[in-house]
Amino acid sequence: MKFTKVISIAFLAFIFIFSLFSPNTKTQAESNGLPFSVEPVLPSNQNDNVNSYISVSPESNSSSQDFEFILSNSSEEEQEIAVNVVDAYTSPNGVIQYVKENTDNSTIANKDYKLSNYLEAETETITLQQDEAKTVSTSLNVENMDGVLLGGVSFSAIEKGEQQEGGDNSFQINNKINMVVGVMVSFDTDQEAEFIIDDPFVDPMPSYFAIRLPMTLDAPFHKPNIEINYEVSYKDEKIFDGQKDLSFAPYSKTNIALPWEYEEIKENETYTIKGHLTHDDENIGFEEDFVYDPGSTSDSEGSTISPPSIDGSSNWIYILVPVLILLVILLLSKSRNKYALLHDEVNVTPEINIEHDFYNEMKHIKDVDKDTTSKYMDIYKRKKDKENDGKYVYVYKKTKEMIPKQNIGVT
Repeated sequence: MKFTKVISIAFLAFIFIFSLFSPNTKTQAESNGLPFSVEPVLPSNQNDNVNSYISVSPESNSSSQDFEFILSNSSEEEQEIAVNVVDAYTSPNGVIQYVKENTDNSTIANKDYKLSNYLEAETETITLQQDEAKTVSTSLNVENMDGVLLGGVSFSAIEKGEQQEGGDNSFQINNKINMVVGVMVSFDTDQEAEFIIDDPFVDPMPSYFAIRLPMTLDAPFHKPNIEINYEVSYKDEKIFDGQKDLSFAPYSKTNIALPWEYEEIKENETYTIKGHLTHDDENIGFEEDFVYDPGSTSDSEGSTISPPSIDGSSNWIYILVPVLILLVILLLSKSRNKYALLHDEVNVTPEINIEHDFYNEMKHIKDVDKDTTSKYMDIYKRKKDKENDGKYVYVYKKTKEMIPKQNIGVT
């Protein structure tokens, strides 16, 4: 006797559309098939040449002002959207992220510079019917401030995915759509930018090793376009070097992740990292020693890089097996029976059987060229036609407009 398990997998695939600065935010959301769109209402004192996020520069060191955002439901279903004020952090990868809470590797050093202390949304949730639009208001109240406050307002909703068939099991993959519109309030200040670099350490994560370089921007500035150049040596001999571009939020502190790019790392041996940080034509030199402590653990974030061997041994097998199992499960459940038909005009064929002219033009979804110049992609599910000797037939599911997604944000 077979039983069907319905597994609701909340793979909350955060689609961070930092639509912080585009007058075409609404159009972008609709063209990418998102269920709702957000458009900031630019205030009368909006800074020149900034059109897609809120950016104001008060004349005094205090400000009391409302900011508004237009939400539109572009789907055929009711949307319940959560509204939250978020703060700007510098991630270990050196980019600015907009979230509600800090992590072990990313904090705000001066809590007075959290936008969430001063900006409040009028509502926590908003419900939109099909094709409905509403305005959400937020209120800013801040006194005796200098420098930059940076953060944003996030709008998030759960989008239920299609049911995926896989043998006796069926899967439903849900996406959490999260759009963040940035808010930057720039007050006059006499302070100067100051970076503090602390003692580095090795972070042995499950899939790769990294050198953590703790850095703090100890000043109320938004600092993009920072460059760090470094080299790592062992017993006075360089073993690898690198370069990384960084952006820092005001008063942010983060453990920058620099990938370990040598084939081996020795336990309890001393390494040296030296280099310089460049911003606004200013160079800050640094040179620090560090030791790999095998007892360290981390749940940090970063890109996947093969871990080095430790004194000639390797732990690759413990990483590779679970990763491969996860990939196989995801691929089988999501795309096993999905096929696509590319074309330049909207002309949907509900069902394509072996006698249809398009039958031999069907491609498996994974074989579709991502750089195709076709305007539309019809997605079909392949199944056996019991009435036609078990031959395959393709049943239409949806059409996707082949327009690249755009992520826009304060960097």
